[in-house]
Amino acid sequence: MLKPICYSGSVKVPEYLETDKEKNVGRTSLSSDIQQIKNVVEDVPPFPESRAASGSVSAAYRLSFDEVFCGLSNEERKKVYGRLFGKQVLAYIHSRCQRDADIIREKALRRISRECGAEIDCALLLNKMVDVLQNARLTINFNAAKIDFVSLLKNKEYLNSYALGCRPGDLPAYNVGRDSVETKAFELEKLADSPYAPYGQTGGFSVAYTPNSRIFSPTSRPIYAALDFLNGENGGASAYGKSFFELNDNVKTNCTFSPFDIYGHRFGLDTSKLSTFCHMENLIASCQNDFFGYNCFKSLVK
Repeated sequence: MLKPICYSGSVKVPEYLETDKEKNVGRTSLSSDIQQIKNVVEDVPPFPESRAASGSVSAAYRLSFDEVFCGLSNEERKKVYGRLFGKQVLAYIHSRCQRDADIIREKALRRISRECGAEIDCALLLNKMVDVLQNARLTINFNAAKIDFVSLLKNKEYLNSYALGCRPGDLPAYNVGRDSVETKAFELEKLADSPYAPYGQTGGFSVAYTPNSRIFSPTSRPIYAALDFLNGENGGASAYGKSFFELNDNVKTNCTFSPFDIYGHRFGLDTSKLSTFCHMENLIASCQNDFFGYNCFKSLVK
């Protein structure tokens, strides 16, 4: 199972979960966090003319980020800063993949040659496999008996476990372990110099398993989905429930992808196994059979 990791502003509640009245109410699209941040910027009142130097087109852009978002409440500001930190995590993973792109592609080609035979056109097959992955749908599977549909309708977005306080049906300390894994898997310590880093750091947890940092924003952390390239009847990760949401295609460019669950020992907290939408070759080079004998690579070839 290939695991895309998208950030919490990226998920839109399907229309069939909304009432007719709600459908008619104008609102900001939650199809991606990029769109949401863009709309927030557009809603800020125009810069006062007195702030722009005479004859200078770029003077207004010298305003600080805090000044631009001065109309937001502290909670709204935290959400925006959290999403911006998530963007920096995505950019960091992308830059790693871009730097090693030639090595990654060569590794994927060797994998195809080894699995399918040297007589096959490996480059052509690799391009087709990448195309399959890039065009596969993203699904978030869930157990309908455990999900809070009332909260979903109210918030119009799917929240991660940090925003919920815990994962439904799991131990109260779940987020403690999740934070440790994500910090290492995404190498968050290497982004410590970012002005938005404080919004992505929990600062540890209290005895009640809540983040110690008061400015930590759940929007800085991902929501997990599955890349369902087999178009399964029950989505791409039915082990988490046979019901699922299908995400908008544009969300895929806002994701990092792992060839398997980052919480599993096979991932080994190895950031080099992560990829982005433009570097699906890394998934092909690293995908493995699961514990039940399912051959991810061979399924992708077929």
